[in-house]
Amino acid sequence: MSASPRTEPLRVVVVGGGIAALETVLALHDLAEEQVRVTLIAPEPDFVLRPLAVAAPFSRGHVDRLALEDVMAEHSGRFVRSAVARVDTGAHAVTLVTGVEVGYDVLVLAQGVSSIAAFEHALTFGAIPLGLNGILADLEQGASSSVAFSSPRSAPGRCRSMSSRS
Repeated sequence: MSASPRTEPLRVVVVGGGIAALETVLALHDLAEEQVRVTLIAPEPDFVLRPLAVAAPFSRGHVDRLALEDVMAEHSGRFVRSAVARVDTGAHAVTLVTGVEVGYDVLVLAQGVSSIAAFEHALTFGAIPLGLNGILADLEQGASSSVAFSSPRSAPGRCRSMSSRS
């Protein structure tokens, strides 16, 4: 006996708001728009291309943001702003931190990585993107006359401490 053909679209839930999640949404829209109903779940409302953020502390441009709700609306999908608390593979459902349960036929986990500051008591480029602007302004205006960059010996890609005087 053969299975009857599927009449309802496949419910696809994509968890994540980064590149992999958006690539998945775009590919599903292009390749199977009529056969799938895509829901994107992410804790942040916007997609931000984080690698471009490295220029922000130097006042070299800005990082564009894409509203995930708009992206999903343009690609026949639905956006849910939340984090996933639990996945029940047997029931084919994810439970959000809000307690809402979202069912799926196919689940794509594309949550990526989270940024962690390299050192507890240090200014890092990712943690405070505009923090370096103040340091640079102090140097330019003469309020500070030197700056030091250092890294512990155990740090990956270890470099020697160095300092610069203006």
